[in-house]
Amino acid sequence: MNVRGKATYVGSALLLLAASFLAACGQGSRQDSAVASSAADAQSEATATAQTPAYATVTVVIGDESPVDYTARIADWKASGLVTEVRLLKKTVEQLAETGKHSPWFDTLAIIEFPNEEAYDAWAQRAPADLGPQARIRRADLLIHKEVNPRDAEKAYFAVNHYESLMPAEDYQAFSEKYIVPNMNGQMDAGLMTYYKMFLEREAEGVNPQAVLVKEYVDRESFEARKAVKDKNKEEVLLKDPEWARYNSIKTTLRTDLHETLAREVK
Repeated sequence: MNVRGKATYVGSALLLLAASFLAACGQGSRQDSAVASSAADAQSEATATAQTPAYATVTVVIGDESPVDYTARIADWKASGLVTEVRLLKKTVEQLAETGKHSPWFDTLAIIEFPNEEAYDAWAQRAPADLGPQARIRRADLLIHKEVNPRDAEKAYFAVNHYESLMPAEDYQAFSEKYIVPNMNGQMDAGLMTYYKMFLEREAEGVNPQAVLVKEYVDRESFEARKAVKDKNKEEVLLKDPEWARYNSIKTTLRTDLHETLAREVK
């Protein structure tokens, strides 16, 4: 090999070595970036979880005795920071029916919001002792929610529907969004309703969970006007939506209507 050939060979070798070094550095950089990205994603997910509210329902069914110091317990929970909001409902004397799907189920129902899962876990450890054996405590997932202000708590009138879910939780979420929401929004747009929330309680393995639909009407008169508004909205708007109409035709296979309890808020 002549001098020129040797120089070319050495130059090529040096270029190859440099390229290999740069490639190694680039791979290391990519690996470092991937690790950093994964760590950032994990941190972001943890932060989101820490900031995501958690919910529970506490039900005392008719015939059982509510804790005598229920409101004091709630005040203690809020003062401790475990609880963000509590809406405590008490069954009214007048109800729609004594038996069947329009009959009442609970004496009191508390809808409890926590700032995060950790707060719920801390509360859940003490709640059974605080509330006694008659309280039915369930972790619940919020499916849908809408509210408008202002509202008058003194006049507000509640109707709470309980259903047995016959489908997986993710399917009940879709059903709630595509079937329940248009129905509720029709009443809200008509000025009858100020608030609604749908929860799906978490039950033991192998047990169908209960869905809880909490509806707040402006007052008793607004509640009594609901049927005419619902029927009109159904005929003129909802049944013209093929997806809503499909859900309407099969809803008895998706859930079982259990109870409808009329209630007032306890302050």
